[in-house]
Amino acid sequence: MPDPDEKSLYEIAHQALENPFYTPEYVAARIIGNTQPWILGVRDGDRWVSACTAFMSHGRLTRQIEITSLPAPLDGDFFWPELLKFCKEQRIDSLEINSFGSTDAVVPALAWEVWRKRRTEYVLSLDKPNLISSFSTNHRRNIKRAEKAGLKVRVATGPEVCMQHGRLISASMDRRVARGEDVDSNADGERYRCFIDSGAATFYQAYKDGELYSSILILNAERGAYYHSAGTSPEGMAMGASQFLICRVAEILQKEGKNKFNLGGADLDQIGLTRFKLGFRPKRFEIEAAQFFLSSTFKRKCLNALREFRSDPLTFINSLFGTIDRYVVYTRMPETLRACDELSDARANKLGDDELREAIQEHSEFSYLYNVWNKLGHNDAYGVYIGDDLAHIAWLIPSKHDHDYPERNVKLREGEAEITHCSTRKKYRGRGLYQFAIRHLVDRASADGMKRIFMITASDNTASKRGIEKAGLTYVGKLFRIRPRIGLGYSFALRGHRMKGLSYF
Repeated sequence: MPDPDEKSLYEIAHQALENPFYTPEYVAARIIGNTQPWILGVRDGDRWVSACTAFMSHGRLTRQIEITSLPAPLDGDFFWPELLKFCKEQRIDSLEINSFGSTDAVVPALAWEVWRKRRTEYVLSLDKPNLISSFSTNHRRNIKRAEKAGLKVRVATGPEVCMQHGRLISASMDRRVARGEDVDSNADGERYRCFIDSGAATFYQAYKDGELYSSILILNAERGAYYHSAGTSPEGMAMGASQFLICRVAEILQKEGKNKFNLGGADLDQIGLTRFKLGFRPKRFEIEAAQFFLSSTFKRKCLNALREFRSDPLTFINSLFGTIDRYVVYTRMPETLRACDELSDARANKLGDDELREAIQEHSEFSYLYNVWNKLGHNDAYGVYIGDDLAHIAWLIPSKHDHDYPERNVKLREGEAEITHCSTRKKYRGRGLYQFAIRHLVDRASADGMKRIFMITASDNTASKRGIEKAGLTYVGKLFRIRPRIGLGYSFALRGHRMKGLSYF
């Protein structure tokens, strides 16, 4: 239901009296923040069952929806399929599922997952007459220190309160950054104004003689409250202001008839914050949150590219083409190359499938050829043997097989062949087997009627270039294989050796 009426909002809030994220006041605060409220859930006639609030926002290119707090109980067999159906009907690009105030939240894999995190929330029961007696020894000691220092608590109002709250949060975040936690240390106090203007939250402050030491923003529900954010100055930390303020707020909430005080969550890496909240001896709830992208992969990549361009245009432009593989190309007509020099202990033979498979399995230097073989779809491998021991493998690919390869670099024409995927075992390196293999395969190609032989190698592979040149092939141009970042796996080649008017040697 879009833009739910007040009656529906009160009905939803009544089903979760301890959850402030379902209240009409919280929904009003989100409307101030330029989002459209919805109610998502199961209906039984005119009555909502297992429902929650959600908030939709629109950009120029995307439409997002956020579920702030999942309903409890949750009928997962019905809720998740219907949620995806709803998102499809509304053409939602991004679905963000949070679990603030949730007691049981396991989020299934729904679509392309942008992020997922496990969270723990800490809920303090307010049904005990003497709350402080259950706190840790250290927390009780800090509360007594604050009382001795003369700290007092007040409900704060006025336009300056939000800015004061933001400054104290920044001080707390700076300390957490210093401890190595990954948090945003910049807090804009204005972001909290919508909660105060709508009546969804209350500011409590710990102060003394006009000096502010700690501030906490509490979201309110009929029977519960949620610790939204808090900040404490370094001086306040020294006198136990944060423990003192939470203790006093809990006592105030208890007098108001509330059952639970949710101290909020902590991520797995926030060790200091976790230790602080555990000191109040709350009940722990293990929950999850996640975000999913529901549109096409192409749109997702385009949007990511646009975000990168907005954040850093120069870097984006420089990286627009993604990765660029740079090669140099060599060629020769077989009849212009002198015959292969024989090595007294070397011989070259075509490798059968069984021989190639055995070589790949037995020798680590040839293991990568398994993927080469799968990609090419043909076995065009030749082996150079020293005695009965396989020492070197090289491929001689004719044009008819090159046409079957999905990513063609040289792009062989009729009557052309390419020597490639050459590898020598370590124990036989330095004995000229690379040049021997090249010259032998040139002879084989000539015998098969090939009129031109090509080889390419990475432009920075000095050793390979030297070996090719020693074998008698001549440099003929550069080749670039470009893989655009938003090309969905596609690539294209710029072939300098195929330029019009290029003369061969």
